[in-house]
Amino acid sequence: MSSDAHARQIDKQEFEAASRAALQRALAYSKKCRKQERQLVRAWIKDKKQPVKSSFIFSGRPPATHTINGVTRTFAQWANHLGLTRDGLASRIERFGSLEASVAKGKAVNVGRRPVILEFEGRSLPLSQWAVITGLKPATIHCRLNAGWSVADTLTTCLHGTPGVSSDFMPVEGTGAGSTVQETPNITFSGKVENA
Repeated sequence: MSSDAHARQIDKQEFEAASRAALQRALAYSKKCRKQERQLVRAWIKDKKQPVKSSFIFSGRPPATHTINGVTRTFAQWANHLGLTRDGLASRIERFGSLEASVAKGKAVNVGRRPVILEFEGRSLPLSQWAVITGLKPATIHCRLNAGWSVADTLTTCLHGTPGVSSDFMPVEGTGAGSTVQETPNITFSGKVENA
């Protein structure tokens, strides 16, 4: 056997020995951890009054901090400080180019959409409240307004005439029976049904 082959053989044996030793250490550590965890669980089962803290829970590395104008916070803390979600702050960073520029823009105001206020018959209410009052869906009111309808036509035109139902009352003001309610039904039949 040549000296190069002999050196490779020795390296291989040393590597195998080191690998076996590393595996044995890992298995021994794992066995020790399982034993300690079992002891903690048994202690907890015997005495449930005190919560057991395991030292084997991986805590990970601490989150990165960012210092702006002498104030140090994590990304999540900066987002919370600005009244944004983390995704919202990430979008702001994309828009403005850096965290510093995003923080300089200040706190978020009017997060979300402003309500659409409609004025009709002397009352100014949000579209959602007009939807409840009229019995129309908010999407229907939006579509009508976007199609160029006036506010009066939007809020007073029925979706479609429902046969047999009066629309004298708004849904929240009454039964919808209107003023044409009959005390007794006035129903007539035109003929007899023949037996087949």
